[in-house]
Amino acid sequence: MAVNDQIRALNAKAAESVDPNDAMKFAQAALNVAHTAQTVAHTAQTLEKGPDLQYLLQALYNSEINCGLQSFWDGGWTVWIGDDMNGKEEATFDNDRIWDIATWLRDRACKKFPESGFAKLMADLRAAYPLPSPHFHG
Repeated sequence: MAVNDQIRALNAKAAESVDPNDAMKFAQAALNVAHTAQTVAHTAQTLEKGPDLQYLLQALYNSEINCGLQSFWDGGWTVWIGDDMNGKEEATFDNDRIWDIATWLRDRACKKFPESGFAKLMADLRAAYPLPSPHFHG
């Protein structure tokens, strides 16, 4: 059922309820559905347009995907995903290309770990909220 349909149905139940407590429960449920939809849309836009590094690192961690980054003054940034036991990929970024790190991590996570919760989340978000991205290859 589409989000708008869910909200309409919950609001209709709230309007039909005789018991004020039931009406409040249905109205609150409608607000929760709307808030969740808004959060998912924001997440999709954030991860697609150029993911916030902090959010992305937490999402990778939550999916048990190992990654890291290291800076060396005047040497740029070294970023990796994976680990020594299961294979690790690295990339180096110039200091003036730091925004590319999150995009690289997102794309590599989807390719390297296609069955992960992270890759599934990204696939679900892309299906629900298709956004153009020249960088995304998940």
